This record gives sequence, C-alpha cells and structure tokens, in this order.
Amino acid sequence: MDERRLREYITLIKELLNCPSGEEFVILKANTQLVDEDLIMVMEQIAIKAEEQGATGTAEFLRNLATELKGMLAQATKTFNSEDDERPSAYLELIETLMSCPSGAEAEILRKNQDLIDTQFVLTLSQVAGIMAQIGEQKASEFLQSIATPLAKGLKSSLPPSLPSQNYLDFLGEVLRTISNTNGNAKVVYPLLAANLDKLNTHFAQVMEDWVKETVEKVQPSIAHSVLVDIVNFSVLIQQLSLGNKADNLEIAIKGYQVALAYFNREKYPEEWAGTQNNLGNALVERLTGDKADNLDEGIKCYEGALEIYQRDTFPEDWAMTQNNLGTAYKSRENGDKAENLEIAIQYYFAALDVYERSVFPYQWATIQYNLGNVYCDRIVDDKAENIEAAIVYYHAALEVYQPNLVPQQWAMTQYNLGNAYKQRIRGDKDENLQKANECYLAAMEVYKRYRDPEE
Repeated sequence: MDERRLREYITLIKELLNCPSGEEFVILKANTQLVDEDLIMVMEQIAIKAEEQGATGTAEFLRNLATELKGMLAQATKTFNSEDDERPSAYLELIETLMSCPSGAEAEILRKNQDLIDTQFVLTLSQVAGIMAQIGEQKASEFLQSIATPLAKGLKSSLPPSLPSQNYLDFLGEVLRTISNTNGNAKVVYPLLAANLDKLNTHFAQVMEDWVKETVEKVQPSIAHSVLVDIVNFSVLIQQLSLGNKADNLEIAIKGYQVALAYFNREKYPEEWAGTQNNLGNALVERLTGDKADNLDEGIKCYEGALEIYQRDTFPEDWAMTQNNLGTAYKSRENGDKAENLEIAIQYYFAALDVYERSVFPYQWATIQYNLGNVYCDRIVDDKAENIEAAIVYYHAALEVYQPNLVPQQWAMTQYNLGNAYKQRIRGDKDENLQKANECYLAAMEVYKRYRDPEE
C-alpha cells in the first residue's frame, strides 16, 4: 500500500463517518476502486485508535462496517474466481512440500502436481518468497524464487517466442480499457496481467511509448489527459506486480511515467505532474537495471522536482510523503559521502514527522519510526552505542502502532530489524541482548507460520 493510496482510504473513511445514516453504501459504491482488504485493515486500525481515545461509538461503527465489507468482498471473490475454494490452500500445501522435501526432489513433486501449476500458483509462490525475504529468511526466499522463475517461463513456452507488435497493441488497449472501467482495480487488472506475462517486456514498453506519442497528438486534450492518467495508473500497478520479470516490470513502469511527464502540462496539471514525478522517483530507486548509484540520484532529482509543487503549506501530506521518500533514497545513496548521506536521510525523516503526527497519521508515523531505526543502526557519526540505543527506541515505537493482526509484514520486519539491533547492542548484558534478539527473530517467524497455517 503506497502512501497516496492510504491517504485516499483515510479521506473515504472520514466521509463515511460524517455522512447521514444509511448513505454509507451509496458512498462506497461511488468509490468502488477503494473497497478492498487494505481499506478494511485501515478501518480496523483507526477503530483501535478511536477506542483508545474513548471514541467507542466511532470504533464500533468502523468495526461493524469493516465486518460487512469483509462479507461482501468474500462473496465477490467467490463469484469472481471460477476455481474452487480449496485451490489457494492446495497452493500453500504444495509450497510447504517443496520447502521441506529433500534436495533434488522438487521436479518430481511438481510433476505429480501438474494440475496446480498455473499462473496463480506462480504468483502465490512469488508472494511467499517475498514474505520470507521480509522476515529475514533469504535462503528460503531465493529457493522459492528459483522455482517460480522457470515455472513462469514454462507457462508461456507454448506461445510464439516473438509476438507481432499488433498483439502488444491489442493487449495495451485491453489493459487501458480495464483500468479506465474499473478505476485501476488491482483485483481485476492483475489477473489480466498474469494471463499475459509473455507481453510484459521491454518491447511492450516501446510499443506503449510509440502508441501514446501517436495518440495524444490526434485526440482532444481532455481525452489525452484521461489516457495519460490511465497510463500512470497502469505504471503504478505493474510496478507493484510480484509476478513475471521484476526488472522488466519496472522498466515498463518507468517508461509509462516518463511518457506521461512528456505530455502533462506542469502549469495546467501541477498535481498530476508532481505525483508522477514522485512515482517515477520510486521506480528509479527500485530499478534493477543500469547503474544503481545513478538510478538513486535520478530518483532523488524526481523527488526534488515533486517538491516544487508539493509545498508544505498547500500539500502537507504529499510534502511529508516525499520527505520520507527522500530520506529512504539518501539512506541507500552510493554517490557522495556515506556519513553525510545518512545525516541528510535523518533530516528528511524528521521533517516528515512535522506533518506525520502519531495522533493523526499513526501508520505513516510508525513507518518513519521504523525508517529512523534502520538509519540509526547504520549511522556513522556520534557514538555507536548511542545510535544503537536510539534505533531500539525507534523500532519499539513503530511496534506500538504496527499490530501483528493488522499489518503482519511490517510488524515482522520491525521485529527482525529490532533483533538485529539487539544483536549489535553494546550496552547492557551481552547474553541478555542476544536472548532479546532471538525472541524478536522468533516473533517475526510467527508471520510465516500464520501464512503457512491460516487456520491457526
């Protein structure tokens, strides 16, 4: 969930809280692109905060609404999926079998379960690999990815090795129509992308660029603007897609943002321009091709460009979001002096906290606390022992908001990094610090256990 999406959820929730009784589902129907599991998660988190502050009526309203939405989404998912309800569980059981089998037995296990090998299985495999990486199980993550990659290629082996450009154009048209009709609903768009992995490559990026250049010059400005908005929404979705070739997905996203920026009029559409600059910065920071140091510096330039529009007094939340992004970019920056980059990162994180107050933006506040914990663990200036102590404080602060039942991945990552901080700790009893580190690592592993055994 990116921060812009989170802000949209909060705005919708505020509207639901303030609307006349009985109009809630009218508002939700008008905002169907925001009705998903993440909205429910944010509702439940705000309900917790409301209850802590004594607003029991607000908490009860949000919990009841969240429960109704869960039922609606469950029914929608059941209707949308043609496969039986047991298939997702079968995917997880097969993944567990692969992880626990003797080395070399994987191929035979996959052969015996050919009926489960489809694009959704590969997507699930990649998602589990991502979770394993986030909780520190890098070897397990790499093992699963080593299975997912050839499977993804095998699923498209029956297709022609080189598709005509018309195939790409037809697919692009279908994607943009779907995004336009569903307001970029990932639940509808992602299955379409998963079924067309053979077209998600750098050639598609070039076809997209050529088509946009030809189209926007022929249509009315309002239509051109709508097309560019759809291109940006598509770029956001493919940037976050876990299936397929991650490097190619990012290149497509980058091309989409660049194409949009070439035509967005900064004076006429300042918010779209700034938002796309920020998105391009995110994609460049994540980029897997090219020189990493140069990509990071290009990303920083994009964030700085966004801040030309995102002024604190007029766009405080966007300003804070970009401050946080700059902090993360500078923490990873390779050019320049490492110690200086880390100090700049800290300044940007603290600037974001001027807007992201815990009482108003608990999730963003916790994210900054987590980020500060990371940067203080790496900090070079000042006393190392004091920096580690500060990191521990920041991680604990993040865990005050991150709840394992609401944001399990963030909670697990924070637990894991907190374990690393205790492992590095200079002050206190060494054995006690190691014991605390082990407790954090074990707590992080609970996320995988719940994912593996959802009934528990």
